[in-house]
Amino acid sequence: MMNKKMTKKFISAILGGAMLASSGIVMAAPVNLTLEQSVDMAMNNNRTIKQSEYSAENAEWGLKAAKAQEGFNISWQGSGAKLSGMTPDMQRLDKTYGNVFTATVPLYTGGKLENGIKAQSLGAEIGKLQLEVTRQQIKFQVTKAYYQVLQAQNYVKVCKQAQDQIAEHLKVVNAMYSAGVVAKSDVLRSEVELANAQQRLVTAENTFDNAKSALDNLIGLPMGTDLTLKDNLSHEPFTKTLSEVIAIALVNRPDVAAANKGVEQAKAGIGVAKANYLPTFA
Repeated sequence: MMNKKMTKKFISAILGGAMLASSGIVMAAPVNLTLEQSVDMAMNNNRTIKQSEYSAENAEWGLKAAKAQEGFNISWQGSGAKLSGMTPDMQRLDKTYGNVFTATVPLYTGGKLENGIKAQSLGAEIGKLQLEVTRQQIKFQVTKAYYQVLQAQNYVKVCKQAQDQIAEHLKVVNAMYSAGVVAKSDVLRSEVELANAQQRLVTAENTFDNAKSALDNLIGLPMGTDLTLKDNLSHEPFTKTLSEVIAIALVNRPDVAAANKGVEQAKAGIGVAKANYLPTFA
């Protein structure tokens, strides 16, 4: 038979589980992740990347629509009207219908069509580059968040170790006070140090939980997922100079390439605007 204390704990556990079930809260299973796995999950699940993918796809469809203007354009217009009166041959006229089909092909647009296609083509390229920019930003954010979790986890360990050491020290001081070796003020000072250590531990644990939640959000996991990170903090020396990394960035960064293509796209837009002052033949 269980004693009263064990019975209370058992009933509390059952009630707690029932409350979680009734509120719809499902405890996520523990997840073990490396940095590479975290980045891969973000690439597949992050909402910002999905939005950039749709924007790039929309730019591609815009290019296809612009190119379609080069071929035949067929239009149809129907009309209908209700009339009253008589035809010349004395037939009653009460309704009339009409259908007009038109097929055109552009022969000369003053450069409007060509510049429009060029602008849309550059827009499609910019969309791809902006998608790459978004992926790089998310990869950086995930990497940063991953190591912030590791840093917070290590700090929790340090704070826990410091609290345990101060607690042991307080036991020694209390024993020495009981023996009359130290004053009461030494005991009070040790108790204050222990309280401060406990407060630092609570703050560190909250920071650790917040860091894990931020990583959960970036990689698309449910909030509160129990994460276990497989990598460890390590230091690798960086040997490149500031001027070297700036030169590499100017060559490789997709946002710089997107900005340059944006200038070209604006020039193509000027060509489209100028073509409005020229005649067109179709």
